[in-house]
Order: sequence, then C-alpha cells, then structure tokens
Amino acid sequence: VEFCLKGGYLSKDKEDYSEMSNQELIAIIGYVKDENKESFLKELNSRIPNMSENEKIQYQIRLSGNIIKEEQLQDEN
Repeated sequence: VEFCLKGGYLSKDKEDYSEMSNQELIAIIGYVKDENKESFLKELNSRIPNMSENEKIQYQIRLSGNIIKEEQLQDEN
C-alpha cells in the first residue's frame, strides 16, 4: 500500500479507510474518487460521534471549504 501526498492510501483494490486516522480522513474530504465515496463516507460518518472537539471543528471547516470550492467551479462553468 502506498501513501500519497493528499493522505489517501492507494491500492489496486478498494480503499481501506479504517486504517486512516480521523485527521487523514478529514484531510482527503473532496479528493476521494467517486467509486470510493460510499465506503469513505461510511467510515467518516461512523467516526464523527467519537471525534474530539478539535477534529469536529476541522471537519466542519473542511466541509465548508469544499462547498465554497464547488460553488466557485460551478460559477466558472
């Protein structure tokens, strides 16, 4: 298994997000391939109740940033 710059694990099979830390999962929000989104979201959502307050803040910031980026991309098209 290789580690890529964005913090995701690359493999020939499905991604195994269970091996990633909460910080790693938060960092790759918006970078997950469509074919892996279901398993990514399942893992991420299962962790939210047990995240520290700091992790929850980082999660919200990351979500807000990705929403803004998506809106900017739509405006450009």
